[in-house]
Amino acid sequence: MHPSTRSSSPFACHTLTPGPALRPLCLALALALLAHAGNLQAAAPIEFDPRFLRGSEGQDIDLSRFRQGNVLQAGTQRYDLFVNGEWLGPENIRAIARPDGENADLCFSPTQVSQWSLNLAALPDSAEAQRQLAAGDAACFDAAGLIPDFQAVPSVSDLTLNISIPQAYVSRHARGYVAPDKWEQGINAGFLNYNLNAYRSEYRHFDSQNNFFGNFNAGMNLGAWRLRYNASYSHDSFAGSHYQNVSTYVQRDIAPWRSQLTIGQSYTQNTLFNSVPYTGIQINSDDRMLPDSLTGFAPLIQGVADSNARVSVFQDGNQIYETSVPPGPFVIDDLYNTGYAGDLDVVVTEASGQTKRFTVPYASVAQLLRPGLSRYSLTAGRYRDRNLDSLPSFVQGTYQRGLTNLVSAYGGTIVAEHYLAGQLGLAFNTRLGAFALDATHSHASNLPTSWLNAGGSMSGQSYRISFSKLVNSTNTNLTLAAYRFSSSGYLSLADFARARNPGGTRNTYALDSGGGSFGSDNSYYGSSPYPQRHRFQATINQPLGNYGTLYVSGSTQDYWNASQKSNTTYQVGYNKGFGWGSMNLNVSRFNSGLSASETQAMLSLNIPLGRNNAPTLSTSVTRSSHGSSSMMANLHGSAGERRQLSYSIYNTYQDYDGGHDNNAGGSVQYDGRYTQVGASASAGSQGTRQGSLSLNGSVVAHAGGVNFVRNQGDTFAILHAPGATGASINGDNGSLIDGSGYGVASNLIPYRNNSVSIDPKGSSLDVEILGSSQNVAPTAGAIVMLEYETRSGRAVLMDVRLDNGQAPPMGADVRNPDGLSIAQVGQGGRIFVRGLEEPTDLQVIWGSDATSQCRIQYAPPAQHDSSLPFARQRVQCLSLPGQQGTASLS
Repeated sequence: MHPSTRSSSPFACHTLTPGPALRPLCLALALALLAHAGNLQAAAPIEFDPRFLRGSEGQDIDLSRFRQGNVLQAGTQRYDLFVNGEWLGPENIRAIARPDGENADLCFSPTQVSQWSLNLAALPDSAEAQRQLAAGDAACFDAAGLIPDFQAVPSVSDLTLNISIPQAYVSRHARGYVAPDKWEQGINAGFLNYNLNAYRSEYRHFDSQNNFFGNFNAGMNLGAWRLRYNASYSHDSFAGSHYQNVSTYVQRDIAPWRSQLTIGQSYTQNTLFNSVPYTGIQINSDDRMLPDSLTGFAPLIQGVADSNARVSVFQDGNQIYETSVPPGPFVIDDLYNTGYAGDLDVVVTEASGQTKRFTVPYASVAQLLRPGLSRYSLTAGRYRDRNLDSLPSFVQGTYQRGLTNLVSAYGGTIVAEHYLAGQLGLAFNTRLGAFALDATHSHASNLPTSWLNAGGSMSGQSYRISFSKLVNSTNTNLTLAAYRFSSSGYLSLADFARARNPGGTRNTYALDSGGGSFGSDNSYYGSSPYPQRHRFQATINQPLGNYGTLYVSGSTQDYWNASQKSNTTYQVGYNKGFGWGSMNLNVSRFNSGLSASETQAMLSLNIPLGRNNAPTLSTSVTRSSHGSSSMMANLHGSAGERRQLSYSIYNTYQDYDGGHDNNAGGSVQYDGRYTQVGASASAGSQGTRQGSLSLNGSVVAHAGGVNFVRNQGDTFAILHAPGATGASINGDNGSLIDGSGYGVASNLIPYRNNSVSIDPKGSSLDVEILGSSQNVAPTAGAIVMLEYETRSGRAVLMDVRLDNGQAPPMGADVRNPDGLSIAQVGQGGRIFVRGLEEPTDLQVIWGSDATSQCRIQYAPPAQHDSSLPFARQRVQCLSLPGQQGTASLS
């Protein structure tokens, strides 16, 4: 095979006339090269040396139909469309037959081309391109003629169409960009997630206790709206039963604003202020709608190239980015967020080979944003806490903006009756590290006079500083260091809400209002609230190369009340991996303010007892400064083809002041197709016994029926593959297509391209899945329906012979009475067909004249062994009237 002359062919078989032994090898190589050449829609015509494929009688085969590579059939086909490797979504693409009838050309409508982000001004004939794009969708855009080096590669095996366009003719998008018009809102459907746990405990000299807890998360999708309901039910033998409505809300996205709208019971954003529960309405920006290359913080890189240059970006010696740029200024604004991994080294390599280097500082804290990006939230509602009698209504707004590579600004306010708070802050990215500094002022009035002797009103400030830094020379990572000081008069919104209830809460506990970007104000116990004064926390991680890793962390906090002592915790640890397993050494010190300080030291080992599914032995020894000690040994692992069965067997020994205790137990968990089941049991030497059972799963209801699955998450897909019962869903361990042809692919990533595929293994041999993979970009909370085309029916492998006993040529078309191509002739005259349940005539065509055609009078096999993947039968391909079929290949 060669594109123009035989002398230029990379395939050397044409230098001799191959004998029977070499003929199959030459044929295989020729077809492999044919498949490769057929990938290019605009490829040059391909020529074959027919001597390689001569029949036993010496006649040549008509291979003209393959001169343009893999033959496209005229009609419309649905492809997953990729442009320069980026998925644009599914598209119905037409193929229009050429006048000679040998092949078909892809036809791209102006609407489809408009999604390619073409830089029309850069095209050689920009005016003609704009004229064609203005035409109706019945017209075909001449992509090959108007876009230099344009390539379109259709793949029949996975129904993808890969389009290649030189970067010079494409408008730039951030990496990972998925156009909003490709986001799928999904179908109308509902689900119920359940988590059930039953627990029984027995104690010597005490009554046994039975507990049951159920957590439920229900949802219903109607168009773009998502209704969510969260509740729990608990029962124990002493306190009785209690049902709790945790939250109910509806939510939808607003794509043009890159935002989410939430109405009902939810929580405020915790980017600036501490998150609090509310009942009301909230609209906030959603960073998930940004491509991965724009989420989080990464600096913008600017430079100037003197020629067509290559720009490479390195971090800690590792290359993380490379692109080509034309002469002049360039900007790189789509680096992936790598966290706190150190400064960026940029190398610009000119066409002459000359290089220029410069460094861009890179450290990050949560408040930093990329230049030009912003984040906001606006909430209006009533504070929500069922333990309080008087609940304030409030409005909260926050805004953050990335100003430059070095500075981000942020601020917010909370307004309620008798309460006002405001915050302003700046975040900096510097060579010394990343800093965030902010101050919050609050004023509260109409307070009970008995509340901390406030006399009716309180005002105060809270100051916060955060810092992070990677020291490149030592690779020391100070991931977070933060300090907050609050004056005695400062109240958060949660403080204010509790202060309005001088009689105390209804229960002896207070609702945790959630953590903010620094920490929660969970400093209240019953009816005695005391505001927090100081809080400091830090974490340092120091890799030691082959010698392991050293880490240090600690936190301390105290309160505006002498009786409420400070809480301090810190630990120092070291871990290292070995050929036999891993080791961890940890020393911790605790001071809760409620008891004497305690220091604990623990040594733990993890030792795999083999490869693959072999169990692991975990052991630990702990010693406390209070004199107590403990030892633990735990053997745990998994079993099964999917590792669906996990198990654990343990024994612990505790020695403490006044006695000791020995406890042994085990647990097992099975990840079934439709649910997850667990059980545990233990017994101690002090007369304690415990047992539990758990059941977790989900029920999904849709127009096609009901599916039971282990856990589908909040964003998932329902797959419909009629007849493919038993086929597994790739990447979703254990999920199958059920008897009704439906299955569930769980935990899809919102606003991202998700590939969802089916493995036919396990399904009936009489069902074929046509195009087993699809791509989808769901919105948050969407339930998308993916239809997979299947072909059912008995599979038959026919050994075909012409009138003269020879086989028809390999690659010949097999068409049904409607003229549709249903198969091609394989090697040795074999034809594989499926779904022909009734007698019918099939036409085999390998040339344009009647002498290159024959007819099969097909009748399904009378009997078929269902254990075999297909039936076999020998058939005769009859010459058309007045003609004589001839063999083309022995």
